[in-house]
Amino acid sequence: MRVLTAKAIGREPGPIRIQKGQHDFTTNKGKGDVHLEARHGDQIRSIVDENGQPIFKDTSEYIGFVANNWTEIVELNNGQLMMVVRDPKLTASGKKQNAMILGLIKSKNSAFYDIRTAGPFKNGYFKKFKKLINR
Repeated sequence: MRVLTAKAIGREPGPIRIQKGQHDFTTNKGKGDVHLEARHGDQIRSIVDENGQPIFKDTSEYIGFVANNWTEIVELNNGQLMMVVRDPKLTASGKKQNAMILGLIKSKNSAFYDIRTAGPFKNGYFKKFKKLINR
């Protein structure tokens, strides 16, 4: 997270990283890139533009896009940050899902922000959370 953004939302700056991680197929829980691909990869690849064309070929491409093009950052009740890109023309898995998110949490042992989740959401989901910044 860039210095000016972090300062504006009252957080420490730090790079965003995605660790390799793991995924438990029994519980469908995990962390890192392995988890994002297993749990959200199909959703991410199903995001299409207004012409029905896929936008992302993989989770890495999606992560880079959201991290560089977020339009707002919200804070969830557990302190996790969500970088949000809103686009009213987007659909995912054939449904109107107008927001793309990247969930971040500050690493306890380093200067990094670890990616916790990623994927398409409905715009209304974010109304209940504290908006920290728009751009």
